[in-house]
Amino acid sequence: MLTLNVRGLPRSMTEIGVTDLFSKFGRVHKLKVAIDPFKNECRGFAELGTRGLRAEQVIRAADDKEQITLDGQIEATQDLEAALEDVEAALDRAVDEINDQEQRLEKLEAQTIS
Repeated sequence: MLTLNVRGLPRSMTEIGVTDLFSKFGRVHKLKVAIDPFKNECRGFAELGTRGLRAEQVIRAADDKEQITLDGQIEATQDLEAALEDVEAALDRAVDEINDQEQRLEKLEAQTIS
């Protein structure tokens, strides 16, 4: 049996969610998700025993980021990155426009003085 310590789980993760997440790689035994007793939510880590699961498979899948997703966090991260790129592009356009306006103003001031 292989024992895995899993970290970085979202607060909304449940035992069922962890089981679903890892059962595609092998049978999950002895699952213990750390739960905050005051908030009744996941503390971000779990320990699970597995049979038929190889650590290399899980690591490769996690590196791939396509086979393992935690409550849509990876998709949400990709959406946020795309939105950030859009905002950065809009800011670049705004800065270019401001620079153009400043150049026009300088030309007008130079014409007015002459």
